Amino acid sequence: MSDPTDAIEEFEATCPEMRLELLDGQFVIGGSLTGSRWLLREIIEGWGKESALAFAPLKLWYEALRVAFDAPNEANLPQWAIHYPYQAPLIPPLGSRYLDEHWHARTVLKQDLYHAVGMASLGKCIGSDFVMRLGENAFTPDLMFMEVSSLKGYHNWFFEGPADLVIEVIMPEYNELDTKERFSRYEAGGVSNYWTIEPVQQQVKLFSLTNSGYQLQKLDPDGCYRGIEGLTFTPHHLWLPYKEKLPVFQAPYKKGNWVIRQVEGEELEWGTVLFAPQVELEPVPITFEQFVSWCPEAKLEFSGCFTIGGTLGTRNALGMLLMSLGLVETVKLFPPQDWLDAIAALEQYYSTDGERRQKAREVACEAARKLQEDYQVGGVGVIGNLVHPESPWNFWSEISLVVWDVPESVQLWDLLRDLGKGFKIDWIEPLWCTPAEWQQITSEMEVLAGDWVESSYTPIRKRYQLFY
Repeated sequence: MSDPTDAIEEFEATCPEMRLELLDGQFVIGGSLTGSRWLLREIIEGWGKESALAFAPLKLWYEALRVAFDAPNEANLPQWAIHYPYQAPLIPPLGSRYLDEHWHARTVLKQDLYHAVGMASLGKCIGSDFVMRLGENAFTPDLMFMEVSSLKGYHNWFFEGPADLVIEVIMPEYNELDTKERFSRYEAGGVSNYWTIEPVQQQVKLFSLTNSGYQLQKLDPDGCYRGIEGLTFTPHHLWLPYKEKLPVFQAPYKKGNWVIRQVEGEELEWGTVLFAPQVELEPVPITFEQFVSWCPEAKLEFSGCFTIGGTLGTRNALGMLLMSLGLVETVKLFPPQDWLDAIAALEQYYSTDGERRQKAREVACEAARKLQEDYQVGGVGVIGNLVHPESPWNFWSEISLVVWDVPESVQLWDLLRDLGKGFKIDWIEPLWCTPAEWQQITSEMEVLAGDWVESSYTPIRKRYQLFY
């Protein structure tokens, strides 16, 4: 019997770092498009070809097969595919065997920097998975710090960069990515200070931006660095044994004269732009606004198949990956015969689309009636797939109900799960919907029960603002 520990270590060595970024209009995983290909392959492998086929007309998938494999016309594809000598593209191991060292160093740096920055009211420190915007690119550094004067660029879902300090904890396998590519991008983007921490070799490099680019900085005679006002960094404390731990960052206490508060107002956030990825044969650029609106939480989980940020996040990631790689590159990830089998099955499924839609509508109407009559909700409407008959009901389709004036005692999740009858039902409360959902509600909602008065249900929007 194989050792589960060996399997975990092998996976860690294969899987790219779950770092989701937008670089030059492409959805990049772990710093490279190779990582994007890895995640795309794993999602399609686990969720099925139909999960990807849902994003483009089947005619376009046929064309992708023709272009990718120099295939014959559609009529002759089945016989050709049986004998095609397919070879899967090689995706090299993308992970690291030094995740523990990386995690430990990043955790210590984050904890100590948070404490020092808070103690001296120097500004704000943010860990990984929070976006720093540089132009139209979206970076998610291991750690970044913004001085108070920079916090006017702080938003709910991203920081309008550049940050005053970016720290990357280097894994040996990613050394060139951090020391060359990210180095040059941060330099060009105006990040004032860029530090690289290499825990395996216990090396620290501190760069400060000058008129001629980044210049390597030296430590003071006592082994500390004080190049950022109010902050003392002691690198060698990072390598001390746990029982001998001393602060890596220190700063004298100072009461701040500033605060960040939430105020009413609109800003770019998750769900601002309606999820409608444009998938073509070749890559299509993703805008920064789309990235912030669609990008899932960088949380990869496995339970029979990979999910990233849950089901909705997986759907979004898949759409963005298809945009970034295009269908021609996507079909190369699996044998053409597999694609043709999936397309044939989907063509058969789509042939009964009218009947399926009718059943979905009946389920929606019955749910609306029950919610209003039995549970006294104010009203129910429907948006999304059910009001767009021009697109076939596909793998990701669901009944999207808008429910308003819901009594506090009513648990909608439990009720709607039981009412689905084979269809997935999602529900939205207008006061808490995303901007894209509100756009759908006001432009396309079909009321199924009750009365809808748009002016009574304006969503609550919040944004951050710096006050002195």
